[in-house]
Amino acid sequence: MRTEIVIEQIRDISQKLALTPQYGVAQVVVVDPADAINRAACNALLKTLEEPAPGRYLWLISADPARLPATIRSRCQRLEFNLPPQEEALRWLVACGHTEAAAGEALAAARGHPGDADTWLREGGLTLRREVDADLDRLQRGEIGVADLARRWAEDEQAPLRLRHAADLVLDRARGIGLTDPARLHKLASWFDAANRTRDLLRTTVRADLALTDLLYAWRAAEREARPAVPGGRTRA
Repeated sequence: MRTEIVIEQIRDISQKLALTPQYGVAQVVVVDPADAINRAACNALLKTLEEPAPGRYLWLISADPARLPATIRSRCQRLEFNLPPQEEALRWLVACGHTEAAAGEALAAARGHPGDADTWLREGGLTLRREVDADLDRLQRGEIGVADLARRWAEDEQAPLRLRHAADLVLDRARGIGLTDPARLHKLASWFDAANRTRDLLRTTVRADLALTDLLYAWRAAEREARPAVPGGRTRA
């Protein structure tokens, strides 16, 4: 399933913004997530941004604005909405009906984002995160094959969320290592970047199972290289 925003959609937005409002004096278009706009669509958007009409407002919503091209960012007014304090976010999650323990776990996994934490608790995202963590460990130990795991991850619409969880889990591992093992830290950082690039690829028409296969092969290779050697030339299981 294609989830990127393509040039035809951006052209449609530009055409509608060129029309005179039928009600009121303004037109507002919200694009969320804006970082899903592909390269060709970004180029088509530039003309609209360069020649804004009076009373036309285009909101580009992104949790990671750095993923937008600099040509787009330079033509926009940036408004930042910071995350609430942890105590406030926890109170809100508890008020939504979650237990304090579950809310704390989900909020930590979501890196302080209460909206994500609430969604994961309601829709099983936190359970999916635990499954991803277990899958990566099983792959490292050779208990599951790369192709089998890639097919399973690609079977439903949860692949992008699985990759987000995978990248976050690897980031946690890298923080645990710190500077004690620079080579291992570099491998984890490289895989973190690869996981996020693959998540972007899944927005296109690329075959998800093939993209995931390449990524998981890289994970298994990196983890096997990192396992300490033991006498006899073998690696420790």
